[in-house]
Amino acid sequence: LERLITRCGSATGGADCSAAGDSIEADGDATRAAEFFGRACHANHWEGCRRLGILQRDGRGVTRDYTQARVNFQTACEHDNALACYDLASMIEAGIGTVGDAGRARQWYERACEGDVDEACVHVAERLATSDSPTDVEDAARLYDRACDHEDGLACVALGELYAAGRGVERDLPDARRLFERACAHEAPLGCELAGNLYSDEGDTRHATTFYRRGCDGGRM
Repeated sequence: LERLITRCGSATGGADCSAAGDSIEADGDATRAAEFFGRACHANHWEGCRRLGILQRDGRGVTRDYTQARVNFQTACEHDNALACYDLASMIEAGIGTVGDAGRARQWYERACEGDVDEACVHVAERLATSDSPTDVEDAARLYDRACDHEDGLACVALGELYAAGRGVERDLPDARRLFERACAHEAPLGCELAGNLYSDEGDTRHATTFYRRGCDGGRM
């Protein structure tokens, strides 16, 4: 830690300031951590800005300041810190310190998704999937596919449901089943249950039982 603190004082020490803040926060001193995240942010280390924003949003180690938290999240986001984009979108959507605005939040969720924050991709996809516009549902399928490729089990479930229903993609029950199986493998018990349902519909009780049992073990009753 002392080495990080020493390097934090250099002109290029932003990353070290942020790492020092991580270590200090882990030791339970949020106030001192905020100081180092602030120094990191001032040195243009954008993760430091995001971490300071989290403390400001939550009122840990500093006075709660939603406005400044949003400023820090947006600053980091605009410098390609995708997690900061997600944090900003969440605040705006929930109306934390501001009027809730789902439309404005979506642009930040989309930017977070472009930075491979799978939760953001799924968040946008969930809203698109309920649209009456075929183009929106196709976009939802694309976003679910992206998150599923990154092993997000619930995204695999949602994409499988689109394949099963033929929404946004051509109806394909074997592909739907494969996606449900993939979701099951990624710790999404609903995928196990849905795979079991399709095997049951095909009269394959052996495979159906296997997947129902895995779903039950995962908490599906």
